Amino acid sequence: MIDELNLEIEQSPLILIVDDIPKNLQLLSSILSAEGYQIAFASNGNQAISVADTTKPDLILLDIMMPELDGYEVCTILKSNPNTAHIPIIFLTGRVETDDVVRGFQVGAVDYIAKPFNTVELLIRVKTHLDLKLSKDELVKKNHQLTAYKSELEQLVATKDKFFSIIAHDLRGPFSGFLGLSEVLANEYDLLEKEDIVQISDSMNKAAKRLFAFLENLLEWSSTQTGRLELHPSNIDFSIIANKTIALLSTTANEKKISLKSNIDNNTYVFADSNIAHTVLRNLVSNAIKFTREGGSITLNSSSNDNFVTISVSDTGVGMEEETIAKLFKVDKKYTSHGTNNETGTGLGLILCKELVEKSGGNISVRSILNEGSTFEFTLPIVKIN
Repeated sequence: MIDELNLEIEQSPLILIVDDIPKNLQLLSSILSAEGYQIAFASNGNQAISVADTTKPDLILLDIMMPELDGYEVCTILKSNPNTAHIPIIFLTGRVETDDVVRGFQVGAVDYIAKPFNTVELLIRVKTHLDLKLSKDELVKKNHQLTAYKSELEQLVATKDKFFSIIAHDLRGPFSGFLGLSEVLANEYDLLEKEDIVQISDSMNKAAKRLFAFLENLLEWSSTQTGRLELHPSNIDFSIIANKTIALLSTTANEKKISLKSNIDNNTYVFADSNIAHTVLRNLVSNAIKFTREGGSITLNSSSNDNFVTISVSDTGVGMEEETIAKLFKVDKKYTSHGTNNETGTGLGLILCKELVEKSGGNISVRSILNEGSTFEFTLPIVKIN
């Protein structure tokens, strides 16, 4: 029969048969089961409504002439229920007068099969409406996916536009200052005292360093977004990373008389990319220096469990409110502020840290109390010793 009718059933649809005559249930079940369909039964209208709501069949074969609730009433109830309204219903009936057929379509049936039915006709009609139903389900699914993709794309475009507006705004300020100082130096060199030249040169040097650090972060963040970032994890002693970071940023910390120290023990091994680990720690320590007042302190600590090493960067800086914390690590939010010595920045460093830590298999978080300080923590996989 399957070959004759070319019934290609990729799965086993569930068909609910509703009839108050056991002989009809048995006959229909035998025919449909032989074709690979799953079968559910109901012998009256109320039972049919309950079974349909519970099992969500792919098709319902519904007898019209039943006691208590007839097929028309059952169909009306099923179509008024959002959980069952989408299920196609084929009426089984000996009543094929025009008025009966019209009424059936009015209450929501998709087809009629006249009793006594022809087996081949029955199977063809069943397959036709199952195919239509499954195609409609797939179309609805694809439509939902397209809607979700559209929403996601719109959000990504909005985020990108916001992000680039932030970059443009935050680049303009430092570049304008840098250009202004260079013009003074170029145009008024003969009129400047040595002390003025030293001061302008120092300001230009600091501006150049800030711009270079920003562009370095921007390029690295861009590589994480385009899939060009290559990770080369290995067993590294994080205490070495910490000591190198302190040596690199000690001059900046000393300018603000900030104590910068590491309590990370030697042989604190993690499985991570050395360059990425250094980039993350450098950004977090630089951020801590920026928001710590003169005479404050910054401390690096570590702890571990069976799976991760947790690195923390704690400062005695200005801290943050909850509203500010909620905006951290979000590329579409403008949340940066000037440091305690009026240092500027874009906040890209924290966004980069989040990307790099997560790509390394860890997480990053922050705790902060306004006017008391902040602690940034991130995790990296611990080295497994066999």
